Amino acid sequence: MGRTILWCLSQHTCGDLVRKTLRQLVNFCLVGVVNTVIGFGTIAVAQLLFGLHPVLANIIGYAAGLTNSYLMNRAFTFSEMSHASGSAFRFVVAFVIAYGANMAVLLAGLRTFTDHVLLLQGLAMVIYTIIFFVISKIYVFRSPT
Repeated sequence: MGRTILWCLSQHTCGDLVRKTLRQLVNFCLVGVVNTVIGFGTIAVAQLLFGLHPVLANIIGYAAGLTNSYLMNRAFTFSEMSHASGSAFRFVVAFVIAYGANMAVLLAGLRTFTDHVLLLQGLAMVIYTIIFFVISKIYVFRSPT
């Protein structure tokens, strides 16, 4: 297997594809950091300045972060594939799938590892990120045919 991977990386096309995918993954994660700041900032402003209920503030914050995520990933991470028709709807579908996996990992883990909740949260976030990235790359921002 190791030889196959090294051979693949030595080939121009395969190596380019791996490098491009790694660059996109890094960009996707950077966009995620920005989304977190926007989402949390929106939640804080909604609660502290406007006195909104925490649940409503959370919904508004996540909506702001998700909107930013779509726009930035479309323009920054997957820019060469971003003009695919219907990508906004597919983005929401991808989010629902990834978030569902996040919750499944978290809920399953809470049955066994109750002393390690933050570790579970971290694992669930990693699963969410990987699934969201893969679906975004192959489905949401796919190249037009």
